[in-house]
Amino acid sequence: MFGVPSAAIAGNALENAIERAKPCSALKVKLIGASVGVDNFKNVTIENIDIHVKGNQATANATGSLTCRTSDNAAFKGDVSARVAVDAKIDLSTCNIAHKSVSVLSASGTFGPIVDALAGQISQTLGDGLENEARKLCQ
Repeated sequence: MFGVPSAAIAGNALENAIERAKPCSALKVKLIGASVGVDNFKNVTIENIDIHVKGNQATANATGSLTCRTSDNAAFKGDVSARVAVDAKIDLSTCNIAHKSVSVLSASGTFGPIVDALAGQISQTLGDGLENEARKLCQ
């Protein structure tokens, strides 16, 4: 009867930060000689997160899943889901990221078999976006 606008459905703060980081934006695959963008964000789910703070040093470890999809008007429609692990260390006094690591643990979906070739790109894009979001939150 009453539709809920999609903007009203929000995840937790980390899930929202991941969505703002646009982790799917650079994902493209070659399929039968054509470039197919799996570059539309679908959803993210954080399975667990551990945050430890000692003085001005914070460490965070998280695992979760991210799903990206093709656009609705794509010639080859599909999606890819990746289970991802993130480790980071941040200096809270300077907002400097001392360490970040994003690893693709597994992939599935229509383009799942292809995502192994994109694992480095997915990790880099997600890591850079999360670093920018972390700096915004820190300042």
